[in-house]
Amino acid sequence: DQVGRDYLSRLIYGTRVSITIGLGAATIGLIIGVTLGVLAGYFGGWVDHAVSFVLTAQLALPGLLLAMALVFFIGPSVIVVICIIGALHWTYFLVVTRAATQHIRSLDFVAAARASGARPRQIIWHEILPNLSSQIIVIFTFELGISILAEASLSFLGVGIQAPTPSWGLMIA
Repeated sequence: DQVGRDYLSRLIYGTRVSITIGLGAATIGLIIGVTLGVLAGYFGGWVDHAVSFVLTAQLALPGLLLAMALVFFIGPSVIVVICIIGALHWTYFLVVTRAATQHIRSLDFVAAARASGARPRQIIWHEILPNLSSQIIVIFTFELGISILAEASLSFLGVGIQAPTPSWGLMIA
Protein backbone atom coordinates (compact mmCIF):
# COMPACT_ATOMS: atom_id res chain seq x y z
CA ASP A 1 0.00 0.00 0.00
CA GLN A 2 1.01 3.67 0.14
CA VAL A 3 2.81 3.14 3.48
CA GLY A 4 4.73 0.08 2.28
CA ARG A 5 2.77 -2.63 4.09
CA ASP A 6 2.04 -6.01 2.51
CA TYR A 7 -1.58 -6.42 1.38
CA LEU A 8 -1.70 -10.19 1.87
CA SER A 9 -0.45 -10.10 5.45
CA ARG A 10 -2.86 -7.27 6.28
CA LEU A 11 -5.71 -9.23 4.66
CA ILE A 12 -4.88 -12.33 6.73
CA TYR A 13 -4.59 -10.35 9.95
CA GLY A 14 -7.75 -8.43 9.05
CA THR A 15 -9.51 -11.78 8.66
CA ARG A 16 -8.62 -12.61 12.26
CA VAL A 17 -9.99 -9.27 13.45
CA SER A 18 -13.17 -9.57 11.38
CA ILE A 19 -13.86 -13.15 12.49
CA THR A 20 -13.31 -12.16 16.13
CA ILE A 21 -15.77 -9.28 15.78
CA GLY A 22 -18.27 -11.49 13.94
CA LEU A 23 -18.12 -14.27 16.54
CA GLY A 24 -18.36 -11.86 19.46
CA ALA A 25 -21.25 -9.87 18.01
CA ALA A 26 -23.16 -12.99 16.95
CA THR A 27 -22.70 -14.46 20.43
CA ILE A 28 -24.06 -11.32 22.10
CA GLY A 29 -27.01 -11.33 19.68
CA LEU A 30 -27.58 -15.03 20.40
CA ILE A 31 -27.70 -14.47 24.16
CA ILE A 32 -30.12 -11.54 23.92
CA GLY A 33 -32.36 -12.95 21.19
CA VAL A 34 -32.64 -16.53 22.41
CA THR A 35 -33.32 -15.42 25.98
CA LEU A 36 -36.09 -13.04 24.96
CA GLY A 37 -37.49 -15.44 22.34
CA VAL A 38 -37.71 -18.42 24.67
CA LEU A 39 -39.26 -16.35 27.47
CA ALA A 40 -41.83 -14.83 25.12
CA GLY A 41 -42.62 -18.14 23.45
CA TYR A 42 -42.90 -20.19 26.64
CA PHE A 43 -44.76 -17.81 28.93
CA GLY A 44 -46.85 -15.88 26.37
CA GLY A 45 -49.32 -13.30 27.67
CA TRP A 46 -47.90 -10.00 28.89
CA VAL A 47 -44.30 -11.29 28.54
CA ASP A 48 -44.91 -11.94 24.85
CA HIS A 49 -46.51 -8.52 24.40
CA ALA A 50 -43.60 -6.75 26.14
CA VAL A 51 -41.00 -8.61 24.09
CA SER A 52 -42.97 -7.95 20.89
CA PHE A 53 -42.99 -4.24 21.73
CA VAL A 54 -39.20 -4.26 22.24
CA LEU A 55 -38.79 -6.16 18.95
CA THR A 56 -40.97 -3.67 17.08
CA ALA A 57 -39.02 -0.75 18.53
CA GLN A 58 -35.72 -2.37 17.52
CA LEU A 59 -36.90 -3.08 13.98
CA ALA A 60 -38.13 0.51 13.58
CA LEU A 61 -34.60 1.89 14.06
CA PRO A 62 -32.13 1.95 11.17
CA GLY A 63 -29.40 -0.43 12.33
CA LEU A 64 -26.33 0.90 10.54
CA LEU A 65 -27.17 4.52 11.29
CA LEU A 66 -27.71 3.76 14.96
CA ALA A 67 -24.47 1.77 15.11
CA MET A 68 -22.58 4.67 13.50
CA ALA A 69 -23.98 7.13 16.02
CA LEU A 70 -23.23 4.89 19.00
CA VAL A 71 -19.66 4.15 17.90
CA PHE A 72 -19.10 7.83 17.21
CA PHE A 73 -20.30 8.86 20.69
CA ILE A 74 -18.68 6.04 22.67
CA GLY A 75 -15.44 5.84 20.71
CA PRO A 76 -14.17 3.35 18.15
CA SER A 77 -12.47 0.23 19.48
CA VAL A 78 -12.79 -3.48 18.82
CA ILE A 79 -14.74 -4.15 22.04
CA VAL A 80 -17.15 -1.25 21.44
CA VAL A 81 -17.82 -2.39 17.86
CA ILE A 82 -18.45 -5.97 19.03
CA CYS A 83 -20.87 -4.86 21.76
CA ILE A 84 -22.79 -2.43 19.58
CA ILE A 85 -23.17 -4.78 16.62
CA GLY A 86 -24.17 -7.61 18.97
CA ALA A 87 -26.68 -5.43 20.79
CA LEU A 88 -28.29 -4.46 17.48
CA HIS A 89 -28.40 -7.90 15.77
CA TRP A 90 -30.60 -10.11 17.92
CA THR A 91 -33.93 -9.83 16.12
CA TYR A 92 -33.62 -12.96 13.95
CA PHE A 93 -32.79 -15.05 17.00
CA LEU A 94 -35.83 -13.69 18.82
CA VAL A 95 -38.32 -14.23 16.00
CA VAL A 96 -37.27 -17.78 15.21
CA THR A 97 -36.85 -18.99 18.81
CA ARG A 98 -40.17 -17.44 19.85
CA ALA A 99 -42.08 -19.21 17.08
CA ALA A 100 -40.26 -22.51 17.63
CA THR A 101 -40.76 -22.32 21.40
CA GLN A 102 -44.49 -21.74 20.95
CA HIS A 103 -44.62 -24.89 18.81
CA ILE A 104 -42.45 -27.00 21.12
CA ARG A 105 -44.41 -25.85 24.20
CA SER A 106 -47.52 -27.56 22.83
CA LEU A 107 -45.86 -30.96 22.26
CA ASP A 108 -46.45 -34.03 24.42
CA PHE A 109 -42.99 -34.33 25.99
CA VAL A 110 -43.26 -30.80 27.42
CA ALA A 111 -46.70 -31.64 28.81
CA ALA A 112 -45.22 -34.80 30.33
CA ALA A 113 -42.41 -32.84 31.94
CA ARG A 114 -44.91 -30.32 33.29
CA ALA A 115 -47.11 -33.15 34.62
CA SER A 116 -44.12 -34.78 36.34
CA GLY A 117 -43.59 -31.58 38.34
CA ALA A 118 -40.77 -29.91 36.44
CA ARG A 119 -40.45 -26.18 36.97
CA PRO A 120 -40.54 -23.83 33.97
CA ARG A 121 -36.78 -23.25 34.19
CA GLN A 122 -36.13 -27.01 34.01
CA ILE A 123 -38.51 -27.40 31.09
CA ILE A 124 -36.80 -24.57 29.21
CA TRP A 125 -33.26 -25.88 29.85
CA HIS A 126 -33.90 -29.61 29.40
CA GLU A 127 -36.74 -29.82 26.91
CA ILE A 128 -37.00 -26.65 24.82
CA LEU A 129 -33.43 -25.38 24.31
CA PRO A 130 -32.02 -28.74 23.09
CA ASN A 131 -34.78 -28.83 20.48
CA LEU A 132 -33.96 -25.28 19.36
CA SER A 133 -30.25 -25.94 18.84
CA SER A 134 -30.43 -26.61 15.09
CA GLN A 135 -32.31 -23.38 14.41
CA ILE A 136 -29.95 -21.44 16.68
CA ILE A 137 -26.88 -22.78 14.84
CA VAL A 138 -28.29 -21.78 11.45
CA ILE A 139 -29.16 -18.26 12.62
CA PHE A 140 -25.75 -17.94 14.32
CA THR A 141 -23.89 -18.64 11.07
CA PHE A 142 -26.14 -16.18 9.24
CA GLU A 143 -25.57 -13.49 11.90
CA LEU A 144 -21.82 -14.14 11.81
CA GLY A 145 -21.72 -13.00 8.19
CA ILE A 146 -24.04 -10.05 8.83
CA SER A 147 -21.85 -8.93 11.75
CA ILE A 148 -18.70 -9.08 9.63
CA LEU A 149 -20.42 -7.01 6.94
CA ALA A 150 -21.63 -4.49 9.54
CA GLU A 151 -18.09 -4.13 10.92
CA ALA A 152 -16.67 -3.70 7.43
CA SER A 153 -19.32 -1.08 6.67
CA LEU A 154 -18.56 0.85 9.85
CA SER A 155 -14.82 0.70 9.17
CA PHE A 156 -15.33 1.75 5.56
CA LEU A 157 -17.30 4.78 6.73
CA GLY A 158 -14.55 5.68 9.20
CA VAL A 159 -16.34 5.03 12.50
CA GLY A 160 -15.39 1.38 13.05
CA ILE A 161 -11.94 -0.07 13.56
CA GLN A 162 -9.26 2.61 13.36
CA ALA A 163 -6.19 2.82 11.13
CA PRO A 164 -3.36 0.83 12.73
CA THR A 165 -5.56 -2.25 13.11
CA PRO A 166 -6.20 -3.91 9.75
CA SER A 167 -9.86 -4.40 8.92
CA TRP A 168 -11.49 -5.45 5.68
CA GLY A 169 -13.65 -2.33 5.49
CA LEU A 170 -10.71 -0.09 6.35
CA MET A 171 -8.56 -1.73 3.68
CA ILE A 172 -11.27 -1.16 1.07
CA ALA A 173 -11.57 2.49 2.08
